[in-house]
Amino acid sequence: MSSISSFGISATALYQQITKQGESAAVASYVKQTPSVTAAENAFVKSVSQYKTPTDLFSHYNDLNYVLTALGESSQIDNIGLLKKVVASDPNSTTSLVNQLNDSGLKQLNQVLNTDGNTTASLQDPTIQAQFKSAYELSAYQANLSNLNPAVAPALNFASSVSSVKSIYDILGNSTLRSVVATVGHIPDQIVNQTLEAQAAAFAKVFDVSKANDPNYVQSFVKRYLGTSDANAAAASASSTSNPILSLFSSDSSGASAGIDMSLLANYNPSP
Repeated sequence: MSSISSFGISATALYQQITKQGESAAVASYVKQTPSVTAAENAFVKSVSQYKTPTDLFSHYNDLNYVLTALGESSQIDNIGLLKKVVASDPNSTTSLVNQLNDSGLKQLNQVLNTDGNTTASLQDPTIQAQFKSAYELSAYQANLSNLNPAVAPALNFASSVSSVKSIYDILGNSTLRSVVATVGHIPDQIVNQTLEAQAAAFAKVFDVSKANDPNYVQSFVKRYLGTSDANAAAASASSTSNPILSLFSSDSSGASAGIDMSLLANYNPSP
């Protein structure tokens, strides 16, 4: 199995570099070198200070994007209708939309904004703002990692959050956790056409939720994910190289091989 992916560095190698340094230190270093992150945070705090109700968020695109990015729901930025229905849902009802969707990010959005109009209990609360700040910085950092290798951020997310799952349905309701388990188990996307119970059974065969709090089991599972991702990337790269049409896209206009700016890895090198 090749350890080099189409992104220039293996997911396994990059993950090891980051974990040796410590993710929190890597995030702090990235934020320090990326002024746009701090600018977005300051703009959000200033803007929400003028809100009359929590749902004013839906009238401010940049603020909404900030919140959704922090919650891992940036893909929902144009789905305002759904977001409003999620916020209006009763979190205590098992039949409400927010619980039927079983999406951890949308559940957090509901929790923050479903406050009966009490603005200070949500977006203007310094504690909640601090939580959004940390989550936004982590999300921005992980998005940047995708430029190096898209498998690493999900691996880090899985390793840090899987201990909170209580059942296999928590895995199904979290897009990142679900993707990691599906990759390891080679579970096809088409499984969504099956019943929820059938999906749960398939995922349970791959990941043992009863061991979600076992660090050794989790790290072993993460290594399987990274190895599988590297193997898939190597296979895809070999396939595109053998295709005379696709190979035209592997170099720039000067004929030089297109690659990654390896200076981006400077922050991830472990100390001697």
